[in-house]
Amino acid sequence: MSLDSEQVKPYDVSLDQAALKWAQVGPLFAQYSIPLAGTVDGIWTDCYRRASSESAEFSQFRLDPERRTISFSCRADDGPAKIQSTIKRLELLVTFVNQRARCAVPASRAATN
Repeated sequence: MSLDSEQVKPYDVSLDQAALKWAQVGPLFAQYSIPLAGTVDGIWTDCYRRASSESAEFSQFRLDPERRTISFSCRADDGPAKIQSTIKRLELLVTFVNQRARCAVPASRAATN
């Protein structure tokens, strides 16, 4: 079986916004946690960690691969528009990581052959 005929994982990870959780963290901050849907494996996790560490814009998002969630903190008085803006930025990060993970699969397979 050739590499071309092997099925490449699609890496279609997405946010399950309907399951968004919120918790007050002291008087000034709130923490949000969003579950992930899709394939969250070692390749995706590595790509996520690199992408979030390479950009200050994405560094606020924390991945918990065992729980398959991403969390972030905001000021307790941030309104819905600010929270939605943050979630949109997180969606961009997840989309970017999906693309990066797709590209990493052929490279990782080639390295093992």
